[in-house]
Amino acid sequence: MDKKKVSGQEYILEELRNIRIAIRRSEKNQFPDRWSKKDKDGGIDICIQDVPEENVRRLIAFAKNNPFVGACQVVPHGDHTHLIVKLLSGPVDATRSLRNDLEEILEGDRLRQDHNENASVK
Repeated sequence: MDKKKVSGQEYILEELRNIRIAIRRSEKNQFPDRWSKKDKDGGIDICIQDVPEENVRRLIAFAKNNPFVGACQVVPHGDHTHLIVKLLSGPVDATRSLRNDLEEILEGDRLRQDHNENASVK
C-alpha cells in the first residue's frame, strides 16, 4: 500500500470531492429522470420542475457563455418545464462537461436552499 504525506487542507479538499460525488450519485438515484435525457437533436434536456426562476436564469446565463451552445430555451413538458440546451458541433467532452457543470449549479442551489430553509426554522 502506497502512503504519502498530504497536508490537512489537501485531505479536506479530497474528502469534500468525495462527498460531492456521493451526493451526486444519491441525487441521480433520487431523481433519475432529471439527468438521463438528451433532446432529440443531441442537446441537453434538463427537467427544471420545482427549480426557482432565479436559478433557471443562472443556468441559462452559464450555458450561454459556453462556446459550444447555440441556444437555450425553457419549454413546457406536460405539467412542468424543461431547459433545452441546443449545442453546436463540438467535442463530446464539452457536452459532458457542460452537463456536469449545470448539474453542479443545480445541486449547489438546492443545498443552499435547503440550508436557508433549515436556518429559518430555528
